[in-house]
Amino acid sequence: MIWAFFSDVHGNLEALEAVAADFKSHGVTRSFFIGDAVGYGPSPNECLKTIAELTPVRLLGNHDHAVLRESGTEEFNKHARTAIDWTKTELSSEARDVLQSFTMNEHLEHIHLVHATPFKPQSWDYILDQRSAAVALGNFTEKICFIGHTHQPRIFRETDGSPCREIPIGNLILEERARYVINVGSVGQPRDGDPRACYVLFDPDSWHLEYRRVPYDIGRTQNKMRAAALPEFLVSRLETGH
Repeated sequence: MIWAFFSDVHGNLEALEAVAADFKSHGVTRSFFIGDAVGYGPSPNECLKTIAELTPVRLLGNHDHAVLRESGTEEFNKHARTAIDWTKTELSSEARDVLQSFTMNEHLEHIHLVHATPFKPQSWDYILDQRSAAVALGNFTEKICFIGHTHQPRIFRETDGSPCREIPIGNLILEERARYVINVGSVGQPRDGDPRACYVLFDPDSWHLEYRRVPYDIGRTQNKMRAAALPEFLVSRLETGH
């Protein structure tokens, strides 16, 4: 079995389609979406349709939640607010129905899924360092918690009660005696300096984990964003992955 965990598509259909093709080339048998299908990008309806076709396990992100609310986007910066307001006007009734089916948490054997944090997930707090990861480890019971939200691939590990530590990302075998918080990165809005789409492959039998970086046609996405009059700041940052 090969499972895929992906997050933060943010209306970027070109990145999502490239990742879906990568799923096929690596024999993915199940996939799990960890939140933020919309916001920032120009293709919310198409992305929601594709995500619904890829997986029945679909988590709610903070941008998804904001698009479903009637009002209240004060916690977002002006560029994100503009994209959320635009997305609200563009969302079809079918896409809205898909978005309304998203859940806050999901539990698999040995695995917890949440977009932001396992503690008060709808507060949309961030796991940015060892301290916040240690707090997260105290708020779920499974071996692994897969998250998104920060758009930065990172792994935090706690072993036999030893202090939580961040470890390098890459291809690795997860240790049976350890517990992990694993950020799967972002498909449509990477912010770790690498503009390629990012997601995680995981073998639940061998516990082998691999980060995948997938190139896509960034220029096409940018052209669509400009045609929709989305903020240039959001357009240009796709090139740099920041």
